[in-house]
Amino acid sequence: MDQPMMRETRGVSIVIPNYNYGRFVGQAIDSALAQTHPLVEVIVVDDGSTDDSRAVIERYGERVTAVFQSNAGQNAACAAGFALARFDIVVFLDSDDMLLPEAAATIAARWQPGTAKLQFKLETIDGGGRRTGFRWPKYPDAMAPERVASELLATGGYPSPPTSGNAYARHLLDAATPFEGHSFVDSVLNTIAPLYGEVHTLDIVLALYRVHGSNNWAQQVMTAERFAYYAASERRRMAILATHCARLGRPFAGPEVIENSIYLREVELVRAKLAKGGGMRELVGNGIGAVRVACAQPGGGAHKLLRAAWAAAVALAPRPLAERLIAMRFVQAARPRLAERLITRLERRPAGPLQPVPAGKITA
Repeated sequence: MDQPMMRETRGVSIVIPNYNYGRFVGQAIDSALAQTHPLVEVIVVDDGSTDDSRAVIERYGERVTAVFQSNAGQNAACAAGFALARFDIVVFLDSDDMLLPEAAATIAARWQPGTAKLQFKLETIDGGGRRTGFRWPKYPDAMAPERVASELLATGGYPSPPTSGNAYARHLLDAATPFEGHSFVDSVLNTIAPLYGEVHTLDIVLALYRVHGSNNWAQQVMTAERFAYYAASERRRMAILATHCARLGRPFAGPEVIENSIYLREVELVRAKLAKGGGMRELVGNGIGAVRVACAQPGGGAHKLLRAAWAAAVALAPRPLAERLIAMRFVQAARPRLAERLITRLERRPAGPLQPVPAGKITA
């Protein structure tokens, strides 16, 4: 009787870019070294840290491949790590996050030929490493690779986690490097991945995302400058998408997609609301635009109503209330449990738009 053919074990390269996270990077490295998968390598790139990061990294000796370079930003650190990676599946783990022990084994087992990216859920932890119970992104039920690709071209995005929630194929990284034109490497890779292969989604938690006082998403204080930056980043992301579509001969109606981007409309509304001395005409215009785009989204009426009601409330509410609404939308940990459960129910819908998730934390 013939024996079933053994599946070749796929190796996973874990690249940890680090900048001044000496208090966290050891935990990230420990989580990478604790993987149950038999074929894992760990590459740590310190991007010119001025704290005790180097001493922490050097304690691991030959168990990791360590690179120490002058400060050049997260993108350069990720590129330097990828240049040393031996395997065809690459995970970029932020140095203040952690992988669960079964992450690499699960990724390798679920990887399929033609995959460009495999994404999964994150669970938030606090600065001390305590799990908060918040799990995200909230992937819709219908997240087949074909739909992800079509929605990318139609809306410019799809639900996708920040850096630590993704595993990337070498051929995608070859197409994307150098990671130019954007501040976040995950924005580049998540945006173009469906153009270079299939994007598969696992609705399970495989990594822990740390929210603390010095990372970008932990900042509870709302500022107009912050959201102006997000708006500019979103426009740069769309430009990168247009460039790769043109390179591959894929049709993409960039100006129309930007005009109807619900995420861009929302961050522009928040920017106008928080701007000191901002004009009422601009605020009302952005509010009407956000409500219009929310109502025009495909999918369930309850979901559209929630997005439209949020936009109208932010535009009309007094500043203290508006700031609470903004935090509930963009900072998951700021949501009451009841609101979190409601959003979860509305997001797990079989139809509707796959909207992008903002880029991950700033690490350099």
